[in-house]
Amino acid sequence: MCENIKNKEINYNIFKQLVLSVVIIILILSIIALPAMAQFPDSLALDSIAYVKPGSHLLHYKPSTSIPAQQLFNDYKSNFGLGIADSMHSISIELDEYGYIRYQFQQYHNEIPVYGGDYMVVEEAGRCIYSQGLIMSGLNISPTPPLPEELALAQALSQLSAAEYSWEDSTQEAWLRSVVGDSSATYYPAGVLWITIPDSQENESYDPTNYNLTYLFEVSAEAPMFLDQVFVDGTTGAIISRIPLENFADETGSANTIYHGTKPVTTHFLTPINLFYLYETSRGDGIYTWDMHQQHKSLQAEHFVDSDNQWTSTANLDNAAWEAHWAMEKVYDYYLAIHSRNSYDDNGKSIVSQVHFDTLNGNGFWGNSAYSSGLIYQGDERFKLGDGEILGNLPYGPPVSLEVLGHEFTHGVINYESNLKYKNESGALNESFSDMLGVAIDFYYTNIGHTTGANWFLGDYELNFASLNGWYRDMANPNNNYSNGGSSMWAQPDTYHGTNWYSGTDDNGGVHINSGVGNYWFYLLSVGGTGVNDIGESYNVTPIGIMKASKIAYKTILKDYLWRKADYHDAYQMTIQATIDKYGVCSDEHLAVVNAWHAIGISDTIQYKDVSIFSDDESYDEKISFENTIITPGINKTATSMIEVRLLPGFHAQQGSEFKANIGCDPAIHY
Repeated sequence: MCENIKNKEINYNIFKQLVLSVVIIILILSIIALPAMAQFPDSLALDSIAYVKPGSHLLHYKPSTSIPAQQLFNDYKSNFGLGIADSMHSISIELDEYGYIRYQFQQYHNEIPVYGGDYMVVEEAGRCIYSQGLIMSGLNISPTPPLPEELALAQALSQLSAAEYSWEDSTQEAWLRSVVGDSSATYYPAGVLWITIPDSQENESYDPTNYNLTYLFEVSAEAPMFLDQVFVDGTTGAIISRIPLENFADETGSANTIYHGTKPVTTHFLTPINLFYLYETSRGDGIYTWDMHQQHKSLQAEHFVDSDNQWTSTANLDNAAWEAHWAMEKVYDYYLAIHSRNSYDDNGKSIVSQVHFDTLNGNGFWGNSAYSSGLIYQGDERFKLGDGEILGNLPYGPPVSLEVLGHEFTHGVINYESNLKYKNESGALNESFSDMLGVAIDFYYTNIGHTTGANWFLGDYELNFASLNGWYRDMANPNNNYSNGGSSMWAQPDTYHGTNWYSGTDDNGGVHINSGVGNYWFYLLSVGGTGVNDIGESYNVTPIGIMKASKIAYKTILKDYLWRKADYHDAYQMTIQATIDKYGVCSDEHLAVVNAWHAIGISDTIQYKDVSIFSDDESYDEKISFENTIITPGINKTATSMIEVRLLPGFHAQQGSEFKANIGCDPAIHY
């Protein structure tokens, strides 16, 4: 019996060894078959020096480990999965705010960089603390491509099929040479060898045989515009990976603006020359701020560039460009947030500002100067901003403040909407609505804490730049001008056809003068007021606030309400309609709009409307009158006027009938 037991024990031990061998084989096979995007550190190989979490790229080094970062891959090369032909090159060393030294390493195979083989090691007091990154193991790629560089580029360009590349444009080539200070600089791509994986296999399991030797070209094109990294297979000439450089290059910088101090701005970093440019692509199709060098032809424009994204220069009034770029970003954001409008065309149109425009051109203007049958030439859509000048003995600075650029931007909105003709009353409305939205933008950013000191002046920053207590226009008091004690550019009317109303042909029929009437209407609608206007009518306007007033103004300039040759009477009718559409009949906003127009003399210029024949519960925004009207027994009639109801000779309500005439929308006030 003992012998049998002994034999069973031997057989059992043999069985255990067989099972253990099978388990080990299975484990080995499963490790070999592990899927991974990139090679993870070998936990067994690195266990003596670091704590390794399976499946993680992060290593925490043990306190007993005292290896300097620069020595790590020399001492533990094979442990990290690196072969004889692999090496890790230190490409940057930085000291962070915590006192750690951060080393960036790039993996090379046969002295060719491996795309994605990036590894960071953090060191403190001469020893590694932690490290993270990707290392590609098992590569076996020849460093010599079968395809010559020029042939690889030619095949790549044939696949890209751009109509014009940047090196084919002599103007662009000349500009590049001037910016980098190198007469031999060119956009023509030079190939650099890289080892990478095709985009189509990016999300597949890690397999070193999927990696290719490629040429990397940075290709810049003008038509269509793009700047891409293009990886071309060194054997077949096929583009296996294409990465846009411009889509992800927006950066946040700091700008010392001419009027608003230091503000954050979004700029663009171009890798070919490692410079920041004063344009961005995150808002619509982009915001571009160009240097015109006091010229006026667009072909003479150049980019503003900076090496560290700190835009601090005040030389040549360049801080006006910093202000313009920041302000246009804020204007775009306001229109999108408050009016759901994506740029001035509502389709993301790029915003192009040309600073230092022409010589002694202090005006800022929307580039709709080129017309053909009333249609703008699309190539002239730009904001042209001069450096300031002396006008009417008043020196002023560059027209780039927030409310001024909000004004100019609104001209662009109007151009795509009601397209108010820039002449006479329609031109005055064009100017006035642009003033309204420009000032509303200024108040909006003060109210949310981004700026301080919003007021009812247009251009006060520009005139105060020259140490004057002045402004272009005073919306709270349009009569206020330089000659009567203020410091405005000229006197404006605050009443339709009242004091200072201009009826001549200068200034396109007084577009910058008669705009004061609309400006005062907007001011009263926003903040309220009482008084007597120039035609002797008293008024009392209850405010609705500048936010609601600006929404009514914006809605009115849309093509659904105003039109090319609309005048003040049309604006009167259509602001009321826009208000009713937005806030309802007899709303507080409706009453305020009507009363504000009454205050500036528009409603009173309309004759009493004869409503002798009318329907029940009719409501009129003007004065109404009844003449030769008989209300017969059993008939009940109600008529409402926002201003006044007048009963003239011939009106008679017979016994047994009922007639109500409401003043305003309150049914409790009737006669």
